[in-house]
Amino acid sequence: MAERCSTNPSWAATPAAYAAANTDGQLQSWWTSQPQPASFARQLGQSFGDQRTFFECGIGREASCTIPGCDVFVKAEDPVWSYQALMSVVNLNMYFNAIHDGVVAGQLTYTNFIPEIAQNFFPPQSQDFPFGDALPWIIAILTILFAFPLLAGEGAALVGVGAGALLIGSATTVNDQFEPSLPSSVLSVVDMQNYAGKYGESTRGAISDWANATFEGTVDASGQNVLDYIKGGAFVDPKAMPSSKAIESFYRKQMVSRTINAKWRQSKVFVMFTQTSNEEDLSGPNQTKYYSKEDRGVYYLYEIYEGSRMTSTLGKPEGLDKLNGEYFEISGQDVSKSSARSFRAGTFNYTAEQQIKDLEAAIASNHAVDPFADGAGWSGTWTIPVCDTGLHNWNAQYDDTTSRYGRLPCCCGKDCIDTKAFIEAANIKGSQTFLRGCYEQLKVSQIQFEDVDYGYAWKTSFMIAWANWNDGVRAGVILGMTAGVALVVLIGCCMCA
Repeated sequence: MAERCSTNPSWAATPAAYAAANTDGQLQSWWTSQPQPASFARQLGQSFGDQRTFFECGIGREASCTIPGCDVFVKAEDPVWSYQALMSVVNLNMYFNAIHDGVVAGQLTYTNFIPEIAQNFFPPQSQDFPFGDALPWIIAILTILFAFPLLAGEGAALVGVGAGALLIGSATTVNDQFEPSLPSSVLSVVDMQNYAGKYGESTRGAISDWANATFEGTVDASGQNVLDYIKGGAFVDPKAMPSSKAIESFYRKQMVSRTINAKWRQSKVFVMFTQTSNEEDLSGPNQTKYYSKEDRGVYYLYEIYEGSRMTSTLGKPEGLDKLNGEYFEISGQDVSKSSARSFRAGTFNYTAEQQIKDLEAAIASNHAVDPFADGAGWSGTWTIPVCDTGLHNWNAQYDDTTSRYGRLPCCCGKDCIDTKAFIEAANIKGSQTFLRGCYEQLKVSQIQFEDVDYGYAWKTSFMIAWANWNDGVRAGVILGMTAGVALVVLIGCCMCA
């Protein structure tokens, strides 16, 4: 009795069987011999297997882009490579559709979330969105999605050629087709919803146009075609493909995270890092704790809130409690983790180029690092400024009022060399309260306040002095003014403020 093809290793849907059949070489020869113009997928489907008359691949065409089992190919005496090639085309079509459908769902949810984002994460006095040019966001997210075959599956080492080509194609082609550009970097809630919708339409349109042209056999903007994308058996194994639901969740969390990140980057929101070998450290709020064995320390997320009387506290960033709720499903640890990775890779200027480098490193890590597993914790998703305080533990629980100024990030980097850049990135520059807090805090450290470059000067004025005085001193000034001695009091107190 002849061996069934389903149990024959040469007919298996694996990169090894794909290569053993010399599928790439045979497919190239076959395609070159076909009369042109011709649709690649249609011609391939009509030439092998059950030679169906209607074989169409592209967005929305999953039902017409299927093939029978290998036994049909055996009965027709078709070569193994034809089955391997058609299997790859069908799976590539499933992949394009999963990404398209996942992005459609994710974009719709994100657009509907915008009022909720504004209500929970934007202060009432500042409802504008610092959206800027969202194109780098979209390109970064789509590049990660199209890198999935390189990040998953046992055949990752064998499929690098084809999946790598698809990765390049996604960044190049979608970027070339993407519209529209935003006329302003700051938008109202209504405008933000409108433009988010337009960005969604552009994203879907770019994916759809690219996918449909790919299955026609067209060379795209990256100079590649479908043969490049399935090369090496990159798409022969259907088990390595993500679901549209997984893609929707990843896309949604990325867009929500990057929007809130852009807003928080306008506030005094920051991450504090402290060196410690204690993985159970609880010196800061557990809600945002991220311990890194690689960095040998712990990260906590804060926002500095200043009072009217030269006071400050470390509190929760606006809307933090809502992040991990039923709407957003993003944890405080995600924010700290992503920001930590962004900082270690690009300090206070994490760029689109760095995102590609981090993705390449993940691909080379052999599953040790995975953007899909990290989700909103993936590097570049959040870029909140980080102050590396070394061994100085200045962490505190949220809203700790045991001191007038709270515990502040007064020295960042070795010998405080990163402090000035951090102060600017965290929007602290110009705060006289912060300087006075650090002046007091550093008294009990080995760091001299005068040795730290904060990037701006200590100022004295009557208004600053008045804000710094307690009620007793203020009463004394008022009484002194009525007694004609206010000038002496004022001069003495201003020197202390």
